[in-house]
Amino acid sequence: MILGLLGLRCIRWHEKKNRFVSPTNLDFYWENPVVWAKCSRGCHTIDGELIIRRDCSCGIYATLQKQEMFDYMGDSLAICLLVEALGSHNNSWAHETGFTAAGVQVIKLVDITKFTRSQIKNEGPEKMEFLVSWQQHVMQKALEVFKLKVTDIIPYNLALEMMKIQWQKVVMESWPLED
Repeated sequence: MILGLLGLRCIRWHEKKNRFVSPTNLDFYWENPVVWAKCSRGCHTIDGELIIRRDCSCGIYATLQKQEMFDYMGDSLAICLLVEALGSHNNSWAHETGFTAAGVQVIKLVDITKFTRSQIKNEGPEKMEFLVSWQQHVMQKALEVFKLKVTDIIPYNLALEMMKIQWQKVVMESWPLED
């Protein structure tokens, strides 16, 4: 059962490290279905859970916006996850473009292949097919790492609907973005 906020999170496959990493912090590894924030700036912990602060960048951020997610997806090694905010002690917060949380759980893998095709259409058909094929290979790796099934790959539109429903349940406000 999903209880927390849902958002989109981009991660990328790092070939040399042979693991998934955050595109903004290559030393932050995504190795399990549940990932917890780490802090080097002095945030405290309670019962082993990092207490993230609004004035620190240690929380895990997820977006509600497709374009913002694409801004992080610089190449075919990047994939999109649907993640759920985790954390006790009021340790996550919603903002107008997404949420920040002490931890997240990978819920689904979002198939953005059709968006990738439109983004790279100027590359030529051979290069486009290579890039799409490589991205599908990386998505297969994600299924293994995050213990997901092929049926856990969902289209963007379904991810958007799930995010909207959960936003209204948890935040108890209307969806903050225009459709």
